[in-house]
Amino acid sequence: MPKWCSSLVLDNGLVYLRDNANLIHVCSSTIPSNYAEAAATYNIGTTALTTGGGGDWTIADYATDSSGRQITCSSKTMAISTSGEAWYVAVTSSAVLLYVTTVSSQALSSGGNVTVPAWIIALDATT
Repeated sequence: MPKWCSSLVLDNGLVYLRDNANLIHVCSSTIPSNYAEAAATYNIGTTALTTGGGGDWTIADYATDSSGRQITCSSKTMAISTSGEAWYVAVTSSAVLLYVTTVSSQALSSGGNVTVPAWIIALDATT
């Protein structure tokens, strides 16, 4: 499964993501490689994320053992603005693509809603 992470997150870690990621986008067909693709070209729906401690992101010890850390994004429901088949979720901040991950594909219709369940990004020190 393809995933992608910005060097801003890789260099600055989970706190950078928590403090800066302010939009989540459901995207179709092709993995977004920049902000414009996530926010417009492949965008099916977008909603805001609350940044900072106490927002939509929670940092904790890695769930399976103590060898790493993880960040959990809370569940988000958003309006579908364009019909299409969802394949990816992209996280952005201030016109910068920060993170992309895959989702179980599903057809979505404009005018409806979609819920992205809570999900985790894990940094495991053993791999």
